[in-house]
Amino acid sequence: MHRPAVCGCTTGPRPRIRDSTSTSSRSQGSAAPLPGRPILLSACLIVKNEARVLDRCLRSVSPLVDEIVVVDTGSTDATRRIARARGARLYSFTWADDFAAARNHGVARARGRWILYIDADEWMRPADAARLRSYSWPGNVRELQNVIERAVITAIGGRLNLDRALPELPSETRAAAPAVDRDTARIRTLQELETLERDNLCRALEAAQWRVSGEQGAAALLGMNPSTLRSRMKALGIKSPV
Repeated sequence: MHRPAVCGCTTGPRPRIRDSTSTSSRSQGSAAPLPGRPILLSACLIVKNEARVLDRCLRSVSPLVDEIVVVDTGSTDATRRIARARGARLYSFTWADDFAAARNHGVARARGRWILYIDADEWMRPADAARLRSYSWPGNVRELQNVIERAVITAIGGRLNLDRALPELPSETRAAAPAVDRDTARIRTLQELETLERDNLCRALEAAQWRVSGEQGAAALLGMNPSTLRSRMKALGIKSPV
């Protein structure tokens, strides 16, 4: 069975949704597909000792996907128990300092035609999930991929930011939405979003005196994993001045 090539999360925006050729369909409100129904969208995560944030992530994506695949690389906390409790398909993988190998391990076990890559410290509010479901998607899945990429780039403390990612709200949602100023409503290019992200990361790094990890590190200020921050720094060409 052909599987999508694994892609890093990060040159410009990383493709977070990839195509696979397996058939599928959507279940409603649960990561477990209904019996006898194929699977459209799989969420894939690579985790290690993510008990503090994993439940929030899985609860937020469960209504949007047909299955959740969690690849654990050696957790010693409650990560595995949380994944099972949320109905995820849990697999073990011995970490070999190769992120692509770990991701391929999960992708090979995902059954959906489309695969959503998400980190354990990322999540989506129920209101945002409802916006995704109600949007008309005139550009089909390619537009969904672009929206998710923009939401990741402009994420606030790990929460996907749909306020600037969705190019247009459905009329009924737009009528109920609070007014926003012109600058917030303006659609930004991917280059502009990348510049915003880079500036934000640099401000956090400068405030933390270029420490990435630890309680006073930039990752803690940004609400993200140190490994995720290092990955973004590498992709955006951010280097310590020291």
